[in-house]
This record gives sequence, C-alpha cells and structure tokens, in this order.
Amino acid sequence: MSLFPATYHRPPRDLPAVIVEFEETRREIISTLLRLNRDAWRIKPHHGKWCVAQIVEHLNDVDRNWWRVLIVANRLQVLFPAKPQNLRATVDQPFGKTAMRALKIFSNPRGRKRRKHMIGGYEQTARKIVHLLEQLSERKLGQLRMFSPIAGIIGVADALAILTYHDQHHYKQILACIDTLRQKNIPTEYTPDES
Repeated sequence: MSLFPATYHRPPRDLPAVIVEFEETRREIISTLLRLNRDAWRIKPHHGKWCVAQIVEHLNDVDRNWWRVLIVANRLQVLFPAKPQNLRATVDQPFGKTAMRALKIFSNPRGRKRRKHMIGGYEQTARKIVHLLEQLSERKLGQLRMFSPIAGIIGVADALAILTYHDQHHYKQILACIDTLRQKNIPTEYTPDES
C-alpha cells in the first residue's frame, strides 16, 4: 500500500503553484513546531508511534535527500536514486536510525538548541530548494526529470508536489500527536521560561 494517493498519476503540475503550496505548508508546520514545548516534542502519543521530534527528524532526512537528488538531477538532467527502497525502510522501522537520533534530542540540556536547529534546518532546506528551482530556466525545468518510487520518472513540479504531500501527511501526524497529548492533559504550549 502506498503512502501517497493515486492523485499523483495525473497531468504535470504547474511549478509556480506547487512552490506556493510547498512554502505555505512549510510555514504552517514551522509555526506549529515553534509553539510546542519540550514534552510535546519528546512524548510519544502511543507505543510504537513516533513523537514530534522523530517526525521532524524524518522530514529533515527526506529534505536533505531530496536536495541532494535535485542538485545531482540538475547536473545530470535525470537521476535514478541507487536504492529507493531505503525510504520505505526508514518509514516502516519505528526504531531506525532516524527515530533513535530524534529520541536523543531532548535527553540533555542542549535539547532546546537542538530543537531550534531541527526547525532551522527544515526551514533552510526549503529555501534552498525553492531558490534553486527559481534560478533554473523554463527550458531546463522542462528537461529535468527525477525518479519517484511512487510515480516513476517525473518532472520537477510533480516531484515537489509529492514532497509537499509528504510534508502534509506528516503534519497531520504532528497534529494528531499534539491532540493526543492534550487529551491526556499534558500541556503542549511553549513558554519563554521553559529550560
């Protein structure tokens, strides 16, 4: 079963519209993350589910990989990632490297700085992706192809649409985590005096 809806098997998307949706999604996610306290980041809503920190670390990993793919695709015109099945392994294994790395984030006094670093990295990668896409000529964008494990070889706009959908999918998980914690009467709002 695919994580992504069948709607991505449709005509190519308009890149400027996809960029707007991508940026709006990022702003909404970042705004939510900045309002969360330490407990909201590190407490798992249910056994076997990821906490917010693990979800954000996964998003950062996907972004870093997407950025690398885009840079190489820009240079080579077409890119086939060596092992697209690795993305599935990261998602399916709740205690994979991504999840374990995220669990360590708040286990020391530097947890707050690490949280800001995670959010900053997420925001910065988005800016780099958009900046590069905006610098490419229409001709180059029309020629550029990327590989998606979901849709095969697709244009950049469709690839960015899938990345945006991935963000939206995990944003729903973040909101579900927050909702579950609130139902358990665990405060989630960040306060300035939080250490």
